[in-house]
Amino acid sequence: SGSDLNPFWPETRLQQGQELGERNETYQVTFSVGGEEYVYETRDLSAFQQFQPGSEWELEINGFGNIVDIQPAP
Repeated sequence: SGSDLNPFWPETRLQQGQELGERNETYQVTFSVGGEEYVYETRDLSAFQQFQPGSEWELEINGFGNIVDIQPAP
């Protein structure tokens, strides 16, 4: 877990005969828009790293308040 753009897996110490399972990570970016907050999730680290603090993005929000499309602001 983390709260910046440098996520990492914690060091793991395994006992003899143990193996690591599959790693699944989800990265979250929170956008503030007009006093509302929207959370975007991705499993792609390189996509996550594009969201630099202070950068601007165009969000398409559906009727349920979920982000359905996201593009860099022109």
